[in-house]
Amino acid sequence: MKYSAVVLDLDGTLLNSKKEISQRNMKVVLSCFEQGMK
Repeated sequence: MKYSAVVLDLDGTLLNSKKEISQRNMKVVLSCFEQGMK
């Protein structure tokens, strides 16, 4: 199956308690963009 979009909840999912994105999450998000996802 090919995906074209990613939908994320920011608070508590993408961002930590300090409202920062972890390096692991950043790598995944960047990988999605590189694959053409929006």
